[in-house]
Amino acid sequence: MKAIILDGTPEEIRAALPGYLDAASTIVLPNAVPSPTKAATKTATNEDEDDFDVSYIEKQTARRYLNRRILHDTQRTILTTLAKASPEMVTAPELQEKLGISTSQFAGMMGAMGRRLTNTPGWVEGDCLFIQEWDTEKGYYCYGLPDSVIEAMKAEKLI
Repeated sequence: MKAIILDGTPEEIRAALPGYLDAASTIVLPNAVPSPTKAATKTATNEDEDDFDVSYIEKQTARRYLNRRILHDTQRTILTTLAKASPEMVTAPELQEKLGISTSQFAGMMGAMGRRLTNTPGWVEGDCLFIQEWDTEKGYYCYGLPDSVIEAMKAEKLI
C-alpha cells in the first residue's frame, strides 16, 4: 500500500502532480490517515518512503466525543457498523450503501465527524478517531475503529 500525503491548496496539489489526480474522483477527508499503525508517505519531489506513527484518541477523549452532543443517527450507524466489524475494515461504498447516502453526503458526514472530534475537549492535534486505509486498486477508503473508541462505545453502552 502506498499513500501520498500532501499539504497545499487543491490548485497547488494539481500543479505538483499533473495528470495524477482526477478532481472528479478525488475526495479529501479531514484527519484522513492511510494506515492504522504505519503509513508510507511520498511527495512530488521525494520518492523515498518514510514511516510515521499514527496516534488515536484516548478512551476518555472518545467518551467525551460520544457524549458532548447527541450523536446524529447516521454518525451512530457509522460508529456501530465499524465497531461490530472490528477488527475487519469496512469500505466507504459499504458504509454509503448501509446509510443510503451518496459519496458527497458521506464525505460531508465524515467531515462533520472530524469537526466534532477537533472540538472535543481533550483532543490532541493529530490524534485520529478512525483507522483509515486507502485501497489504491479500488480507489476508496476502508475504515475501522481503534480499541480506545470501541472501549468508549462499550462504556457508553452504544454497543
